[in-house]
Amino acid sequence: MGEIEGILASDKPYSRIKELPQLESEIDVSLQSALSGLKQEVQSKLESVKRDIEKEFANHEGDKDEFKQSVMNSFDDVEKNTIAADDCVFVKFLISRIDELNGRAYESIEQDKQKIREAGVGEGEIKAVPVEILRGSSVFKTKKNLETEEDIDEYIENLGAAMKAILKEEKKIRVL
Repeated sequence: MGEIEGILASDKPYSRIKELPQLESEIDVSLQSALSGLKQEVQSKLESVKRDIEKEFANHEGDKDEFKQSVMNSFDDVEKNTIAADDCVFVKFLISRIDELNGRAYESIEQDKQKIREAGVGEGEIKAVPVEILRGSSVFKTKKNLETEEDIDEYIENLGAAMKAILKEEKKIRVL
C-alpha cells in the first residue's frame, strides 16, 4: 500500500504507473490470504460453539428434537454467509454474531429447561435455578491496566466477589 501511495503522491508518477497492476496483484493475494484465515477462524469457532451446545443438550433430558434443531439451525446463516463472504470486515462481524447467537442459544435452552421443570417432565422434582449468562465484557472488564501482581490479585478478588454475589442470588453462572 505504501508503494502505491508513494506512486500516486509523486509529482511525476507516469514512469511508475506500470508498477500498479503488479502491486495490486500483491494486495489481492494478501487480502485473500487474510480472508481465508478469518473464514477458518469463524468455522473453528462455529464448530466449537455447536459442540458445546450439543454437550449441553446431552446433559439435559426432555428437550425435543425439534427444539434442539431450531437452536442449532440459528447458526446456519453464519455458516452460509462465511462461505459466500468476500470481505474481511464482514467475516469479522460474523465472529461477533456467533457470540451473540451462542448467548441466545443458552438463554433459549435455559428457558426450555424451566418450561420442562414447570410441566413436571423428567426425573422427580428439580429445583429451578436460574442461570446468569456472563458474556466476556460484563464482569471481566477492568477499570485500569493490570501492571503488577497486586493489580492481578485485586482483579481476581473483585471478580470472585462479583461471581459470589450472583451465587448468593441463587443463580448458576455460565461464562460465554
